[in-house]
Amino acid sequence: QPRAVVGAPVDVCWFGALFWAALAASGRSGPSSLGLYGSSDRALPFLLAGGLLVVAVAVHEVGGRIRAEAADAERKAGDLQAREEQLRLFTDKIPEPVVYVDLDRHYTFGNDAFVSLVGISRDEIIGKSVKHVLGAEAFAFQQPFIDRAAQGESVIYERATVDVNGRQRWARNKVVPDLRIDATHRGY
Repeated sequence: QPRAVVGAPVDVCWFGALFWAALAASGRSGPSSLGLYGSSDRALPFLLAGGLLVVAVAVHEVGGRIRAEAADAERKAGDLQAREEQLRLFTDKIPEPVVYVDLDRHYTFGNDAFVSLVGISRDEIIGKSVKHVLGAEAFAFQQPFIDRAAQGESVIYERATVDVNGRQRWARNKVVPDLRIDATHRGY
């Protein structure tokens, strides 16, 4: 058994535990020495096993980098959520229906005007197919326009329809493809 490393940082303790587990799994004999190299505030753990020197500096650095990346990802997620809330506030004030549909023809976004138009909750819209939300007849009518948008063309079409309150409406729809700089299409 190696001697204990007093005052070793948590990463060092984990390194030792992982090293012993890997050593046991490989069937090799244990290290002949365990210790710290360097000053007390920047010490590097090491193990000597059969002439092989294993230093935990990478483990310690990776652990710190992973924590920094996790904190950065959490900050970015918070920023993204704030921007999404700001976008929703803006789009919900637009009196016309605004939606985003992905390549699989499922809704990923719908403003308040669209929610009111179709008469179901936002939770019942997001993630559902256009055919499911609007019905087979409306989907069949829209299909050729959607196909054109999938090819990169902006399309405008008009149609008489009946809203959820039974009122006759004349709908003018514009389908704009979401084209990326590399000409890939992500939705409309």
